Amino acid sequence: MGNIAETETNGAFAGLRDRIARAYPELSPQLRAIAEFSIQNADTVAVETAQQLAKRIGVPPSSMVRFAQTLGYAGFNELKRDFRDNLVYRMGEIREREAISAHPASGAIAVADALMSEARRDLDRLFKELDRKQFDRAVIELVRADRIHVLAQQTSFALGCIFHATALSLGTPTNMLDEAGSFFSRQIELLGMEDAILAISFAPYQTSVVRGAKLHAARGGIVVAVTDNVLSPLAAIARVTIETPQRSPIAAHPLVIGTCVLQALAIAVNETRPSESR
Repeated sequence: MGNIAETETNGAFAGLRDRIARAYPELSPQLRAIAEFSIQNADTVAVETAQQLAKRIGVPPSSMVRFAQTLGYAGFNELKRDFRDNLVYRMGEIREREAISAHPASGAIAVADALMSEARRDLDRLFKELDRKQFDRAVIELVRADRIHVLAQQTSFALGCIFHATALSLGTPTNMLDEAGSFFSRQIELLGMEDAILAISFAPYQTSVVRGAKLHAARGGIVVAVTDNVLSPLAAIARVTIETPQRSPIAAHPLVIGTCVLQALAIAVNETRPSESR
């Protein structure tokens, strides 16, 4: 019974997040700020009052009510109930974090302990929350593409290299797109319509990655995105989006979950390719 309840709760919350993403482009600046905060801080929305949240976000309390009504709720408390139900699902993770915090290590090893604990929670959350249908769709799009081009910059470039290196080691042809020589836009323009761009970017989103993905998508090309949430500019562009679960990071970037997702993606693409293509 517990598993059924967890599935229903997360399904309802996933539906709420989809509604926020669909409404987001038409929202006022104040309501956009609430949407962004809600997506990135779901646990806080679950426990704080409308007044407390409004103060955090820097909007009038009445805007919290308008935000809820825009999404089809009678008022803010009804919206908050869905966030609270999602928090119940996540209580195990929160208890684990509190237990670790109650017995902190000291000295230099505390840094390693903190990062390892955070990585373990990341992987546990990824296992629970990864949208497996979207992952399968992403594999299908990449397999049927004539060629895969990886588009990532700054910290995400390391994740792009992980996909690229894994794919090449398994015999899947891929190409890294970069801005060397200022030929970036021309590189994108010369891609075929059946070529796929694997665009990887997390907040703060790299302008060149979003621009390149948008250019290819506008021409009818395949774009598969790996990004952090449904309000990412890549999610609005991509044919398929693999969303990494949110967390409160110690590190500045979700490298652990990104590494797992992209390495798994490269392996799955190789295993799904027709045997004569390997």
